[in-house]
Amino acid sequence: MAKNKYPFELFGSVVNLCRVDENLSLRQAAKKLGISATYLCLLENGEIKPSLKIINMVCNSYNIPNEFDSFCALARILPPDVEKIIFNQPHKYFKKIRQLAEPICKK
Repeated sequence: MAKNKYPFELFGSVVNLCRVDENLSLRQAAKKLGISATYLCLLENGEIKPSLKIINMVCNSYNIPNEFDSFCALARILPPDVEKIIFNQPHKYFKKIRQLAEPICKK
């Protein structure tokens, strides 16, 4: 499998799809998000890692607040509540995650 040129390419592609789905230009979407068009372009191209604040802004701006966890996963970021849970008892949760992932990884 080919490695992505940029580590956050998948996140950026989904953000781009949200923008296109609303028929917004890059500048319009950047204004709606309260960021520069250059920064949004970098995000959409997967060239920079989004912050939790940016992920939250994207979800709220495109009226998809229930997708926050999904966007965090695409950006390879743990939501703060999940991070706290995992770091309090890492062995317990990593073991459970591996058990849950086992059927998926065998495919």
